[in-house]
Amino acid sequence: MCASVDAADSLNHAEWAAPDIPRNVLHSLDQEHVLDYEGDSGDPSWGEPIEVDWVEIDVDGRIQSIRLFNRGIFLFNTDSEDVRRLHRFFQVLQGAAKRG
Repeated sequence: MCASVDAADSLNHAEWAAPDIPRNVLHSLDQEHVLDYEGDSGDPSWGEPIEVDWVEIDVDGRIQSIRLFNRGIFLFNTDSEDVRRLHRFFQVLQGAAKRG
């Protein structure tokens, strides 16, 4: 498994490959059922500047991409467990990317 993340608010980019993926990232990936999601969510017209959280996960040669536009606004305007799960996962990714 390989994961990369772009965190919009801090322009962080990180890329990990097994076995170097941080444990908390793997735990969050499993706990939040992130592999159940794919594609784009949110609305790029909801804010300026547009914020994009983006992760690509390579599992057995298949790339799964998740982009979440304007996560804070989307989370505030949507009462959805799916959005809360993605929010929590991206929080973990941002923290791991900042630690390098």
